[in-house]
Amino acid sequence: MCYGFLQVPRGVPQHRRAVAESLADAGAKGDEDLHATTAAVEVEQVHVPRVAEDIEGDVIHKTVIFVRHGQALHNVIEERVKEQVAREAEACGHTKDSKEFQAAVKQARLAALSDETLRDAALSKLGEAQLLETRDMLERLTGSRSLPQPTAVLVSPLFRALQTAAILFPEHPNTHVCNVLSERKTGLPCDCCSDRSSVAAHFPNIDFDHDLSPQYCSVCSNGREEDVLDVRCRSASLAKMLQHMDDQTIAVVSHKGFLRELERGPLHHACAKEFKPAELRVFDVTLFPDGSMDASDLVDSTWHTSQ
Repeated sequence: MCYGFLQVPRGVPQHRRAVAESLADAGAKGDEDLHATTAAVEVEQVHVPRVAEDIEGDVIHKTVIFVRHGQALHNVIEERVKEQVAREAEACGHTKDSKEFQAAVKQARLAALSDETLRDAALSKLGEAQLLETRDMLERLTGSRSLPQPTAVLVSPLFRALQTAAILFPEHPNTHVCNVLSERKTGLPCDCCSDRSSVAAHFPNIDFDHDLSPQYCSVCSNGREEDVLDVRCRSASLAKMLQHMDDQTIAVVSHKGFLRELERGPLHHACAKEFKPAELRVFDVTLFPDGSMDASDLVDSTWHTSQ
């Protein structure tokens, strides 16, 4: 496990190490069961923003537009299964916060998402509509609020993310696939990437050949499954990617799990809510010479498209 992002800035108590220990205890439970643990532990952190005077070397600021993909086909199945299990569990007298209910939901969810027809799932019709709404709102933001257009777009290699980038930034001349932005590697078909040669033809304006992901990010080059801490460690490598880019405004298209761990971990927004489908959040990201980063909201994080 890698906990480099938990290094404590000057003036911050050393108790951040307890975060890693508490998450490690829950690590075997899986992504769904770790949500509450992550939030409960991190809300106790005391985050002191770093200031340039405390850091040796240049501090860089970037405007970053983070976007979650629109609703995908596996999201539809997942929600349908959860609703069905909820009805059955309630009929048996189990409440939503009971262990029996949570176990039933988890089992049914895994069974449904193991369907091979959901491999590298595409967007649903609703997901496409959500993104058209997001694109309209993004255009209004870049106009009325003087938010610069991104000069670079970084996107996960999963099909639903590629579709999202193509809808939001059609024919953008500087869009790159970055493996580091992938969803957590669960082993489920929906989170497995298609062969690049079969996908690239669908997205002629997206560069599949020049991945900007850090070379040291081993997760990008092997097929092993990840736990939540792996994803959080991987998300921390985004800082080095942004540091090495000349672009000042960058769009990042990724997934719920990746964005959650990025925001609650390396960006120090411990109580951040999960991204909804097609939601975007805009941050002023501060990049420090030691590879760490911080962020402040430029657009209210509660803003998102209608469901």
